[in-house]
Amino acid sequence: MLVAGWSHAQCTNYTVFVTIASGCTSADQISWQLLGSDGTIWLMGGSAFNEEVCLPDDCYTLNMLDTGGDGWDCVDWFIEDLAGSFSWDTNLNDGNFGTDTFELGTGDCAGGGNGGCNVGTSAFNVQVDDGDFPAQISWQLTLGGALVLSGGADANLDVCLAPGCYIMEMFDAASNGWNDAVFEITDENNDLVATGTLVSGDYGYAVVSIGGLDCTDTTPGGGGGGGTGPGSGACGNQVPTADCVAAACACDGFSFALTPTGSGTFVDVPSPGSLSNPSFGAGPPWGGTDAGCLLAGELNSHWITFTVATSGTLAFSFGQNSNGGQFGLYDWSMWPYNPVSGCSDIANNIVPPARCLWNATSIGGTGLASSIPAGGDPGNYGPPLNVLAGEQFVICLSNYSFVTANVVLDFFGTASIQCASVLATEAVHLEGRDEQGHALVWQHVGDLAVMRYEVQRSWNGQVWEVEWSTQGAQVLSRHVAYPFLGNSYYRIKAYFSDGSYLFSNTIAMAYAPVEISVFPNPGTDYVMVHGAAGRHIRVHDALGRLIIDEVLAPSGTRRLDTSDWPAGVYTVASPAGGERMVKKLLIEH
Repeated sequence: MLVAGWSHAQCTNYTVFVTIASGCTSADQISWQLLGSDGTIWLMGGSAFNEEVCLPDDCYTLNMLDTGGDGWDCVDWFIEDLAGSFSWDTNLNDGNFGTDTFELGTGDCAGGGNGGCNVGTSAFNVQVDDGDFPAQISWQLTLGGALVLSGGADANLDVCLAPGCYIMEMFDAASNGWNDAVFEITDENNDLVATGTLVSGDYGYAVVSIGGLDCTDTTPGGGGGGGTGPGSGACGNQVPTADCVAAACACDGFSFALTPTGSGTFVDVPSPGSLSNPSFGAGPPWGGTDAGCLLAGELNSHWITFTVATSGTLAFSFGQNSNGGQFGLYDWSMWPYNPVSGCSDIANNIVPPARCLWNATSIGGTGLASSIPAGGDPGNYGPPLNVLAGEQFVICLSNYSFVTANVVLDFFGTASIQCASVLATEAVHLEGRDEQGHALVWQHVGDLAVMRYEVQRSWNGQVWEVEWSTQGAQVLSRHVAYPFLGNSYYRIKAYFSDGSYLFSNTIAMAYAPVEISVFPNPGTDYVMVHGAAGRHIRVHDALGRLIIDEVLAPSGTRRLDTSDWPAGVYTVASPAGGERMVKKLLIEH
């Protein structure tokens, strides 16, 4: 998937593909980035990848990441030219992170300069001082969810880093912050690149830009006031996701599916007993006997945002009415939402909830009410909240009981809820359609002329890359290929004629490839190809010549007679919609 630096002039066409060994169960843990010598990110993806790309002669660095921490034990990364005169492959032998370097055309890619780092990376120093309680401190620097570096206090470590948006995650065993300890990242000239600390609680993070990349738009509404929830335009037709950054924007009478889908790809809520997720001994500060907020943590989370349209008393319920009754324990917490800092205020443990509820029963709904709704239990409702027009809130609803149900969020206080942003007259709404080519479709509502749209993609909804950009405003749809197994997050950034910009809502699109298997591999006189019935398979030899072009029978199995095939490497490809599943087959005689 091309991200930057595309040029049709003075480049050569190559095929980049990733192979997965038969029976591999850890392929979904890998991701990678291909960088030029100037730090340009040319390609990025995961284990499901096979594309042609035109690349100029240069020295390239491949960043290899593995969230499982055990390397690419069943995955290999390949690049080949179409003429069959060049081929290079590699993998990550062990650990979470590694790099490898190769040359296209002419150049010196031996490395050794640049502070001893490979081409495409530079030398940096990470320091964490000891503070008052160094034994309580730990941290890790990650890229794409994979560990790059970790340590405690005090620390003074050298590391080679490629351009990217890194996450510095900070932990404290006593849940009281770092107590004057500070991390600093400096470059080879000793210039400060990033610094920060954990103010309070047991967890926090900071986004670190290496190589001058724009990593500022990491929260809903960041940079241009738009984003996922308040300020993003029309509300009520989105689906809540497990990550705060992709929260659904709600209107009154908001109906959605509650599912036990986990806590997402990012830690949005600190541990119980913290400022942003408190526990209560004598009851909450707003009254009542509730024991705390999300005492089980961010469990099967569903994130929802809303904007107050008219001032008054805020009251609501989840699952109280007959159209979406409560079918389990729906614990929830609600925080004021800052459109600049967004979800990071919660994750960094610097904002307390305005209201929260640890449910007493699994019937009658849960929420805020001055008079408990019919069938409701007082242990499931807190007192209403006085709110002002324009105020924004974000709710994390925890599916503690692991149920699947349809839930209605119903607002019934004197305050009304805005279905379109009260902060902006312009809006861009994004939808994803899981059809051939995986289409994104968006709509602009407003008066300003759009000069350019960007399609942005993220592996975790926090760190964003530009996948595609228009040269005008005439295109309102885009076919995309998923770069990551599981959820890939997308949003649109619209640039207007007056120089302003805003973001659309963020959507998550799931990708799970339909596997094919080839065995035995290596093969001799025959091999068996298995896959879904009706899947198209094509086999090419090492010179790219097509030797098999068939559709799998209803049994999903095809026996290939390879007794007359010359020994060598073959490619078994199975296109399906906008994706291609590719296997390498070795024939030996």
